[in-house]
Amino acid sequence: MMLQLWGTYRNRAVIPTFDTIIIVVVWAIINGGLFFHYGIKVVNDSPRYLNYAQKITDGAGWYEPHNVWYLGYVIFIVVVKSLFHTNGAVILFQVLAHGLAAVALYLASQRLFATRGAALISALFFLTWIEVSAWNFYLLAESWYVSLVCFLLYALVSFDGSFQKSLLTSVLVLGVFMTKPTGIAALPAYGVFLFAFYKAHLLRWKPLFYSLVILMVPLFIELLNAMLSTFVLVENYATGEVVYGMSGVQGYAGKEQLLLPAQDLEIPPADLAPVSRWLLFVISNPGYFARLSMTKAWYYLAHIRPYYSVAHNAFIILTLYPLYVLAAIAGLRRKENRPFQMFAITFAAVHVMAIMVTTVDWDGRFLMPLLPLVFLFGGVGVWNTIKPYWRAYKVHRESPSTPT
Repeated sequence: MMLQLWGTYRNRAVIPTFDTIIIVVVWAIINGGLFFHYGIKVVNDSPRYLNYAQKITDGAGWYEPHNVWYLGYVIFIVVVKSLFHTNGAVILFQVLAHGLAAVALYLASQRLFATRGAALISALFFLTWIEVSAWNFYLLAESWYVSLVCFLLYALVSFDGSFQKSLLTSVLVLGVFMTKPTGIAALPAYGVFLFAFYKAHLLRWKPLFYSLVILMVPLFIELLNAMLSTFVLVENYATGEVVYGMSGVQGYAGKEQLLLPAQDLEIPPADLAPVSRWLLFVISNPGYFARLSMTKAWYYLAHIRPYYSVAHNAFIILTLYPLYVLAAIAGLRRKENRPFQMFAITFAAVHVMAIMVTTVDWDGRFLMPLLPLVFLFGGVGVWNTIKPYWRAYKVHRESPSTPT
């Protein structure tokens, strides 16, 4: 897929040699250092993916009710291990994909904003943001998922409606969707993108368009029911946990901030369909749902944790928050590619809503898929901020010295 992506666009975009050298050197230094620090990380969820991949390899079946929503990553493992047979090879290809993802993000920025400086800044943010790069060394879906998001962003900003690009973009959307449950955000976001791209044509056939929309709604709800059938949303919500698992651990600083006490909750019958049961729970407990869901959204986007060190939280506040602001300003002001803008808003919004409905992870890894968008728009925001100073420096450097 990565080679196909490169082959499709190799004649359409060029990275200057100097920028290529910077990206490769930074990628090598960061990932080399992280490898010596982490090695190959096999953690709690890793056996689920590895065993599922082995099951598929052995021809023992491809369907597992919960793990099937991670099939995109499992197939990645199957392909890599069928060639090299080691977990180390999976890590290596995650690192390689991460490097190509940085290139894809550079090219997406270059095409979207036509600014070399912004493109390089976005790529460097992506590579040097340790919380993103560190996942390359975990046998978890995050690294592959984030890389697929970057490939998809480039495909979308390059989209022209041709069959080849439509097919490639659709394959990438499917890949994102099937790599993690939150990948479902790619489906409505892509739908909004296509509507914005083909709006003039679709509105000429309003009856057909509205019929398709009406048809898609129940299909999407059935898809949600299938996905949520392996999750225990209502029961998890009833625990009052903001961050998953907090009620069962000891010794975490600020643990009380991550638990909202629940009293007199009305729990719907367990035999209802997941979506219906969830909606009934929300309607029956509106105040509790509002408090807990908004707290989850806050901790998801704020990314700070009471059990992080002061230095860690300070770094997040001083770096990520300004990027949020610059990305929001750049994203809302730019009108060059409205379909892509609509995709970005929808993709981010559905991710946030998914976290509000489910849970926040203790280490913040669920935020990682949104950071490529933050880096993409934040990169041009940073460039617009420093551009006057950069131009003044160049003028000063190139102007002849005044004789004394």
